[in-house]
Amino acid sequence: MITLQFKTSFKCNGCVNSVRTQLDADPTIKEWSVDLESPDRILTITSNDDITDQIKSIVEKAGHTATAI
Repeated sequence: MITLQFKTSFKCNGCVNSVRTQLDADPTIKEWSVDLESPDRILTITSNDDITDQIKSIVEKAGHTATAI
């Protein structure tokens, strides 16, 4: 398993919900969560593969930013 983390531009649960369907439907993602309490709004992804570009694409299509950390 690989754990990927991204600094995001999410501000609230509505922002998180804008990517929820895509993240939930992706079979390569085992688990995901967003820490809205963190100043960097960290998105954590657990996957078997490095899907960094895929995650950035999903988040950007929803109108937000995601920077790998």
